Amino acid sequence: MNKMDKLLHIKHAALYVEPELIGADFERVKAAEEEWMSLVDQLYEDNRQLITPRQYQAARMQFEYFLVLLEMTIDHFRREASPSS
Repeated sequence: MNKMDKLLHIKHAALYVEPELIGADFERVKAAEEEWMSLVDQLYEDNRQLITPRQYQAARMQFEYFLVLLEMTIDHFRREASPSS
């Protein structure tokens, strides 16, 4: 799996887990939070050259920031892969 495939996998998993973060069922919310933390860890481990430790910590505290950081990382690799004009 290449870098972009991994990022898109993280994105799809994040979008799947997002609705589970809001709910009344404590166990489901807890499981969703654990999945979110795992996704943040994966993103950081694979992209340390782009993501600072401070950004990593912020992504672990705010799901919305995690999504923004993920999109920024995806955009970086899209721009890197596109041929220069």
